[in-house]
Formats: sequence, structure tokens, C-alpha cells
Amino acid sequence: MVVFNQSIGPLSLEGGARVARVLNKNGVNVIVRDRASLETLQHLGVQARLGGDPALLLSPGATVQRDRTTVLLAPRGDVLDANAGLKELTRSLQQKGRRVVALQADGSAMYTVQGLWTQARERLDVTTIILSNRKYAILLGEYQGVGATPGRTALDMMDLLEPVVENPRARMVSLMDHSPGIGQYANMDRYRRMRVREGHKADWIEGRIVELQDQRARMRGPNRRRLLDRVIPLGIVIASHDDNTAEEVAENAADGIRISEFPVSHEAASAARQRGMQVIAGAPNIVRGGSHSGNVAAADLVRAGVVDAYASDYVPSSMLEAAFGSVAAAGTTLPQGVAMVTDGPARMCGLHDRGRIEAGLRADLVRVREWDGLAVVRQVWRAGERVV
Repeated sequence: MVVFNQSIGPLSLEGGARVARVLNKNGVNVIVRDRASLETLQHLGVQARLGGDPALLLSPGATVQRDRTTVLLAPRGDVLDANAGLKELTRSLQQKGRRVVALQADGSAMYTVQGLWTQARERLDVTTIILSNRKYAILLGEYQGVGATPGRTALDMMDLLEPVVENPRARMVSLMDHSPGIGQYANMDRYRRMRVREGHKADWIEGRIVELQDQRARMRGPNRRRLLDRVIPLGIVIASHDDNTAEEVAENAADGIRISEFPVSHEAASAARQRGMQVIAGAPNIVRGGSHSGNVAAADLVRAGVVDAYASDYVPSSMLEAAFGSVAAAGTTLPQGVAMVTDGPARMCGLHDRGRIEAGLRADLVRVREWDGLAVVRQVWRAGERVV
């Protein structure tokens, strides 16, 4: 058996024990690309070692030879040529009578949908196992990339902002508050159930709620004021995140915020529109047919005429799917759906040289083909030059 994978963990106690039993039973020697995965497996008693970047392992023309007890890695989704290698290697292994299994975490699966698409398009006989971690552990890498320490984000916010705030590419800042009892977590019973599904005990959950709410009471006002005072004079667009009530929208509008990003209720979205604010809905909400956290369905907001643009949120590839899918899900025309991911976002960010096919604008174009109900990118041009 050959297993393709990117990284492993964090796992619940039960999930980790299951993974360890399967790997140890088959005597596999796992190769992973990050130290956190290595430490997770070693803690579980699984033989593992660090290996090279999987994109390099599977790039076209590369020779990949491993013994039958080795677990190989799947290519990262941002490598254009790697899927060809995956296809060729998978078929070669199957011709030798070896089964191919893909282990994929639920969070990172949303960032690497290209690999799943290759399996479906090429009809590869691959068994993909999605690990139900119920968290986006992949974002820990994003924290590390900007020098942040998870758990201190609220305290370190201004320090993280300063190195990038005056970069000309910084066109929008999103003002977020994910404290329990606020925004998408306004329903405390739902919040507690979510934490239970993650494997936490009731005492820990209640302690964490108290900790986060105390942190909000101390840090929300000062951080908000410092952010607004730093960003507004630079002319950067500010969006509020997860607005829930008309009162929250009123406060944001009074502070100069002009965009409501992912309002979690009809009340908030309508209040934002009444105050002349623009509204962003989540593209994954359209694709999956509703909110993953149980809040308002984006399609309902689109039908009500209170949405100006889609954002990818936690699934970058969902933008194209939402543009096409909103025709059936929200009653838009296809041009209206496409404008939600092109012209609408461009105007919000003040990028008036793009977002439309029009003489004098940048020739940023994507050629798309609809295949078996899915929108598939065939070619891409950037500033008139073909890049894909």
C-alpha cells in the first residue's frame, strides 16, 4: 500500500490511535514534510522521518522510487505541474497491483482541492480519507509565516500590522472579533457544541470562554481604536467582520467602516445596505448551500439584493464555483455571479483598472469550461500575457 499525504495532525486522542494502528499494522515508514507532523507521529509511536518537498518529488520527469513500505506525499495545490506527476505515478503503482490511499486533513483539503479534482477528472482509483479534525490546523503555518504566536494574536495585533500597513498592495483591512458570544459565535450553545466536537472537556471549554471574554473586555476597545486611527488616514478600505446586529453596524458606520464582511444575519446585512455600506458574502456559503457555523445563508442575502461581492474565506477555489453556482442557488444571472468575484471586489478595493472586460483596463482574463456541472479553468491571462 502506498499513501500520499501532506501533513498529519493535530489529531484527537481517538483519531491518533486509529491512525497509529493502521500505519503500524502495515509496517509503513512515513515521510512528512514538516516537523510538527513528525512530532505528532513520533508521539503516536509511528516510525517517520522528514522528507523533501512533495512538489519536487512529483514534478514531471522526476524519478520516484520508494520501497513498498514508504508513504509518499501528494503535491501542494499551488504547483501547476505536480498533478501530472501524481496521475502518472498513481497509474504506475496501480499497474503493479499496489493500492493508493490519500490521507487528507479537513482544513488543508480546502486549500488543496486541485489534487482531488485530478483524481476525479482522471478517474484514478484512489481512496481519499478525510481526517475529521474540525479545525484549520493549516492556518498555524500562516501564523508562523508572519511571526505570530497563536493565542496572543489580540495582544500582538498592532505589531503584526505595522510591517505591512503602508505597503501599496495593502488595499483592505478586515476588523474581526471571534470571541465567544460575538458575531458568528453569538449562539453560545452552538459554540460549546463546536468545542465538544473538537474533543475538549466541559471544564476546559468554560474556562476558555471566560478567558476569551475577559481578553475581549480588555483589548477590544484599545485595539479597535488604534487600528482605525492607523488605517483610515492611509485611505485603506476597512471591513467589519461577522456583523450580527443593527447596533453593531451602526457603530461600524460611525467609525468610518464602509464594508460589512460576512454579516451573519439578515438584520445586519439589511442595516449595512441602508447605511450605504457594501456587503461581502462568503463564496463557500454559496457552494455548500449554507453557513458552516449555522448562520444566515448567503444565497438568501443575494436574493434579497444586499450582497455586492463574494470572498473566498476558507476555500480559495470556491470563488469560481460560487460565480457559477449562484445562478441556481441565488437566482442571479451568470454575468451577475461573475461580477460578484471580479468587478465587485475590484471596486471595493479601489482597483479601478481591472475587474471588467473593457478597453483600457488590464487584460486579466480566465477562460473557463463547464464540465459535468463544474467550472474548470482552462487558460489564464495576466495583463494580457498568458500564464496558464
